[in-house]
This record gives sequence, structure tokens and C-alpha cells, in this order.
Amino acid sequence: MANAFLQGIIGALQATISVLLVLFYGAAGTRYLSFLSEETINSVTKLGTNLLLPCLLFTEMGKEAKPEQLKEFWILPVFNIGLTLIALAYSYIGIKLLKLPRWIAPAAAFPNQLSLPLLLIESLSSSGVIDSLLMGKKDTVDDALGRAKIYFLVNGLAGNIIRFALGPYLLNPQDSDDEEQNQTSNGTSSSSPDRQPLLQPGQTLPAYSGQQGESHTENNTQEQVKETAKKIGYSIQDFFNPPLVAAIVAIIIGLIGPLRRTFFEEGGALNASLTQSIKTLGKLYTGLQMFVLGGKLVQKKGGKAKKLPLLYLFLFRFILVPAISISVVYGLRARFPHYVKADPILDFVLAIAYVGPPAITLAALADMSGMDKAEQGVIAVVLLASYVVTPFMSISVSTAVTFIGKLYSSQ
Repeated sequence: MANAFLQGIIGALQATISVLLVLFYGAAGTRYLSFLSEETINSVTKLGTNLLLPCLLFTEMGKEAKPEQLKEFWILPVFNIGLTLIALAYSYIGIKLLKLPRWIAPAAAFPNQLSLPLLLIESLSSSGVIDSLLMGKKDTVDDALGRAKIYFLVNGLAGNIIRFALGPYLLNPQDSDDEEQNQTSNGTSSSSPDRQPLLQPGQTLPAYSGQQGESHTENNTQEQVKETAKKIGYSIQDFFNPPLVAAIVAIIIGLIGPLRRTFFEEGGALNASLTQSIKTLGKLYTGLQMFVLGGKLVQKKGGKAKKLPLLYLFLFRFILVPAISISVVYGLRARFPHYVKADPILDFVLAIAYVGPPAITLAALADMSGMDKAEQGVIAVVLLASYVVTPFMSISVSTAVTFIGKLYSSQ
């Protein structure tokens, strides 16, 4: 048992170092060889999100979009939401009691749930770590790898929706509201036009001011309606993003027999041509995104991150999260073995999908929320430090493989 656990750690360590090296190549190519400019990094990131990831989702989810398969997916978003709530509660304690910066909340709540796990699972399959999670003699490493990719993609899709719904709100500074309240309580006026007196001393209203006031009110109302409509439109656009649309289209095609055979089954009219070309594009996503991520980590000049927030974040991301997720998965499978179809790969994904460094989109969320350059620099340092300690994931990975393998061997 101890020997198997140690072998698992070595194999997982090799896999995480492999991922870290891809990040290093991107960072070195950006900083020292000038392979990637800021414009190039942003363009490639946009390409990955809007084209390559949708292609990957379409081909991987489409071939598995069977009614019996879809029944297994419900546990992934439920797990994601539950761990996000735990992360936010943990962050709230740190912010209120320890006076930690507000970036702790999204850094704890939003891990890298797509590019990092996808590249990690490929490395794990090469190192032989997941061999003990195969279901019987007919199950192959390639089959297990394919199922793991789909589970990670579904989980990452759910995580993205949660992240962009909550992220800007969590990073939105509240200082301005507090300042306005303080100014009001002190009897001082703000520089905002809304706070200026309607009339200067000695000034009187003109006779037609009532009509002007009504017209002004109507114009303001129309502007507010237009702004609200724009916000709703942007929200809908953000929700129905290209990856989500690709996943929905893949599921629809997969559930319709004739279309499924045409696109995804061997001998289908479009399988060897159109579907294969889309699959080729999708394969570019994982490695390219991790390479660009390395460049992005060194793109911005970093500030100084204090030790306490970093330790508080790392404690949660690399120790508490795996302890919670592995315990819950083990307990559910032991007490309620039929809560979903028995699949050690699914249990493994649930156990480690929320473990690891924060998502790189934390930097984008900071920019969207209007944080100043100094704070964005601190977040850049936090992200860089988080990915440097990624090899510590090997302990969580080996623990998950050991416990889940033991669970299924006893059945």
C-alpha cells in the first residue's frame, strides 16, 4: 500500500512537472526570446476560447452524448457549486477576521479547471498512474483518458459559467461606496453632479422649468432603459459563449440518431472529413493554452504579495480542497454506491478537479473590475507563485488514486 502510494506520487510528480515545463517554455519564450508579445498572447487566448475549445467540446462531448451517459454528468456541476460555496465561505473568514485582500475570494473559488487538468490527465496516462482506475480487462487507458477528458470538459464548462457570473462582483471594490457614506455623514458634498445643489444662492426657476424637467426625466428614463437592455444583452452573450454553444450543439447532434451516426460514428458521411478536421483543431487547445499561459504569467510586472494571503490560499487550494473532495467522493461511493454509475475515472475527476492553482482568468477579472495597476501586479505574482507550487498536486493525485482504487478493488 505504502509502496503503491509512493509510486503514485512519483508518477503524479512527473506528470505535474511535465505541465510545469510547458508553462516554463511559454514564460521563457515570452520574457527572454520574445516569442510572444502581449498582443499575440491576447490573440491566441481569444483563439483558444472562441475556436479551439469549442472544437474540443464538440468532438469529445458529441460522441458521448448518449442518454445513459448524460445521466452521469449532473454530479459535476453540483460538486462544482458545492466547492465554490465552501471556497467563498473560507475566503469570507479570511477577509473578515484576518483582513486579507479581496482577491482571496476568486483565487480560492476559481481554480484552473480546463487546460491544466486536461494536460495533467494526458501526462498521468503516460506515467501509468491511472492504470489502477481501469474498469475491468476490457477498459483501456485510451478509453479511460477519453472519459476523463469529457468529465473535465463538463466540469470546466460549469466552472466557467460560475466564474464569469460571480468573478467581477467578488473583485468589485467597495471603497467608493464606503467613502460616499462617510462624506454624507460628515456633511460634505461629493464632486458628482447628482450631489450638486439644484439652484445657486439667489437663483430662481424660469417659468418653463417644469416642462424642461419632464423632458429631462423622460430622456433619463430612456437612457436607463437602453443601458439596462445593453447590460442584459451582454449578460446573455457572456452566458451563451462559444464553448457553451458548441457543447449544446454537440449534445443535440449526439442525441439524434441519424445525426450522431453522420458526425461521430465510424463510417459516417462526415465523420472522416468534417468531424476529423474539427477534432484536429480541438487537439491544439490544451498544449497551446498552457504554453500561452506561461507567457501570460510573466506578462505583467508583479507587485509584492504578502506571505499570509499566499499561505492562506495555498492551504485551501492544495490541502483542504483535496481533503474535502476525496473524503466526500469516498464517503458517497461507500455509502451510496449507485448515486451515479460506478466509474473510478469519474470519481477521480471529482476528487481532483477543484485542486490546484487559480484560473489565469483571475487576471482578466481583476482588469474587468477596475482594480488599479498595483493590485493587478500583486495578482500576477500570486498566479505565478501558485503555478510554481503546482507539483504539490502530486500528493493529492496519488491519494485520490490510492483511495479510489482501494474502494473499487473491495467491491
